[in-house]
Amino acid sequence: MKNLFLLLTLCLGLTQCVSTRVTSAASSAPIRKVYVVNNPDTHMAGFQPELVNQIQQMGYATEVVDTPPAGNPHYVRYTAIWRWDMAMYLHRFDITLFEGTRAIGTGNYFATGLDLRKFGPTREKIRPVLKQLFGK
Repeated sequence: MKNLFLLLTLCLGLTQCVSTRVTSAASSAPIRKVYVVNNPDTHMAGFQPELVNQIQQMGYATEVVDTPPAGNPHYVRYTAIWRWDMAMYLHRFDITLFEGTRAIGTGNYFATGLDLRKFGPTREKIRPVLKQLFGK
């Protein structure tokens, strides 16, 4: 019985998991420009430029701001958390797309366990989330 418990515990610890989840609602106005609200708590220097680049590649003008502009603009707020497992990897990425004060979409990337897909360039991790979020 003790060996079975150890085996089950080991199996749970080795569970592989990389997942994305995106929900979006229709915008009341066409999205032409997306403001990216700066998150100083994201500690990887290249993350924000990659996020901006990905949004631009989908055809949107972008501007990085410290606070959302007044009015009814489209903007995103994001968080990104890295972990160490023999190398740094993007553990979690959350993004919310707003139209004015109304959230019109959310996206999430989450990686853990021994799934080797968690390693690799950040752009490959966030691209599917952004494409679904913006309907591209």
